[in-house]
Order: sequence, then structure tokens, then C-alpha cells
Amino acid sequence: MSVKNTLLTIVVSAGVGAVAGILFAPDRGDKTRRDLSRKSKKTQQDLTKKGRDFADMARHEFEDYLDNLRNKYESTKRFSDDLIEKGEAIADEIKGKLK
Repeated sequence: MSVKNTLLTIVVSAGVGAVAGILFAPDRGDKTRRDLSRKSKKTQQDLTKKGRDFADMARHEFEDYLDNLRNKYESTKRFSDDLIEKGEAIADEIKGKLK
């Protein structure tokens, strides 16, 4: 399941739970409001942590991607430099034979 779907599921579940809690609340209104406030703060903290975790994961994935791209670039550059050097050597050899 993607992170977006997971976050959406958490938010929707929290909302449904809050509505059900209000409709079927066995406690007085002020206690229910305190509980909802506490739970909403907890949900906010959980979502903030998940958001930070996701941002960290995305940053690490991007850094890994960049490292991989740099490695491929360097490998391709070395390969092309070798080809150029070989081509120049062949060209010099041919020039020498033509003189």
C-alpha cells in the first residue's frame, strides 16, 4: 500500500472513529471533548511523525538515486574517454602509415 493511501486510511479512520465516538458517547460532553482533543493531538503527532519519516525516506531514496546516477555517469565517462583515446591512437597509427 502506498504512503498516500496509508495516510488517507489513517485520516478517514480517525474521522469515522471520532464521529462514532460522539454519537455513542457514554460520557458527558466536556469529558468527550477532552478525549477528542487528546485523541486529535495524538493523531496530529502520529501524522507529523509519519510525514517526517516519509520525508526522510524520500530524501534517502533520492540521495541513493543520485549516487547511482553519478556512478553511471562516471563509468560512462571513463568508457567514452577510453574509446576516444583508442580512436586517437588508431588515427595516429593510420597517419603514420600514410606518410
